[in-house]
Amino acid sequence: MRTGFVYRQHDPSAADYSDRRVPPPAARPPATRLLSPRGSALRLELILLGVAQRRKAGTEFHNDLLLTPGYTQDNSPAWVQLITTPAQYTSAGEFRATPLTKRARSLAAALDVLSDAGLIDYPRAADARGKREGFLLMDERAASPTDRMTYRVPTMKEPTVRVPSGFLHHGWVHVLEDSEIALLLMVACGRGTLPDPEGWIAIPAGERLLNYGLSRDAFSAAHPVLKEMGLLEVQSIRRHSDGQVIDFSTEGPSLHRLRIVPDGFEQNAYDCAHEALERLNSPRN
Repeated sequence: MRTGFVYRQHDPSAADYSDRRVPPPAARPPATRLLSPRGSALRLELILLGVAQRRKAGTEFHNDLLLTPGYTQDNSPAWVQLITTPAQYTSAGEFRATPLTKRARSLAAALDVLSDAGLIDYPRAADARGKREGFLLMDERAASPTDRMTYRVPTMKEPTVRVPSGFLHHGWVHVLEDSEIALLLMVACGRGTLPDPEGWIAIPAGERLLNYGLSRDAFSAAHPVLKEMGLLEVQSIRRHSDGQVIDFSTEGPSLHRLRIVPDGFEQNAYDCAHEALERLNSPRN
């Protein structure tokens, strides 16, 4: 994806900020503007970018999929089949909702969030019932809902953020929390990091908050989980075993060093995440 999806140009020294309060959505890059504890917008956007990039560099996105499976016999895939939700069949009185119905609702809600963010467009907006069909993907660097350009697959000349292909192919996009995805994107981008000859990424608080839109709380919660899943290497510099900085009052904060583990994404996401969460939740001796 283009760097502007993850990183928003801003001078941290020119603004006051609190490390526990992120800037308002309009001041964040799209990747963290879409963060939601329950929504699917960020994951859907990354899936859309992955589908679009099956085409050659420089070509436009072409949406030839239906939102939900049609009644033809060709078994063509639909957008609703490319997302997951914790949906199960429910029956309450006369109302019944299948997992497909719930996924369709989740898809519609996520598309509307992306539309409000300027990341997709509805050519059929006047059609109340079918406005989302045939939606267009817009440039992922959208700085505002009115800053819209039709999406084209990036060329080699453009600055981009690359994530391991297994992030999509092995299901990680479906099992990671939004904050965990945002942290991975920040590390993959690496802009603003302190110099390190071995390729470790250490993003100062100002850049993390104002350029990436990621709070300290989100960062602190995400990196231990990603490490346990084998997706991220983490070096804790000058810290006690409980994570507290050694001599903080006199030496100040010490940044974690981070590095993505590409081979980690070749694992089956569901199995690996289940095992990692069991380890994290089990009593430690």
